[in-house]
Amino acid sequence: METQHEDFRTKLERKKKSDHPFRSKLLHNVPIGLKYLSLFLISVVLFLGATMIVYLQLSSVKKDVLTIIDNSEMTNSLTELSMLIEKRQSTITSYAVSKNEQHIAEFEKTNEQIDEMFQQLDSVFIGTENEADYVSIKENAASVSNILHHSLIPKVENGENVTSTLLEIDA
Repeated sequence: METQHEDFRTKLERKKKSDHPFRSKLLHNVPIGLKYLSLFLISVVLFLGATMIVYLQLSSVKKDVLTIIDNSEMTNSLTELSMLIEKRQSTITSYAVSKNEQHIAEFEKTNEQIDEMFQQLDSVFIGTENEADYVSIKENAASVSNILHHSLIPKVENGENVTSTLLEIDA
């Protein structure tokens, strides 16, 4: 009797195992090759999706990097322009002190470099919110050149005091 009881218990345990919620009979009759093929296709779809996401992310990062490079180049150009303006101011002061015509030639050379920098920066600043400041800097540069040629040089040649003119240029 105990054997029957054990057989019944074994059948009951097998039935409980087969009623397990995660064990479905849905895929029992599907060939193993089709199961592997379907898993492979799902993997391919997931891989393609991940590849597309990575591509989109890299595209957006590339745009950001290009913007950073452009801003860096603009900053370098502005720094170079600032150094040229400073050099030009120093040349003017040197001319006022030494009255050497060589400083005028150096001023003209520096002025040409400044004009080239302005031509490069025109495309960056014209039509932007910083255009007014940029135009003001260009006008100031032209004003300094005008003051040098029409006021400082004649005063130096006549032996007049040029301190007020130098202050006007520095302002």
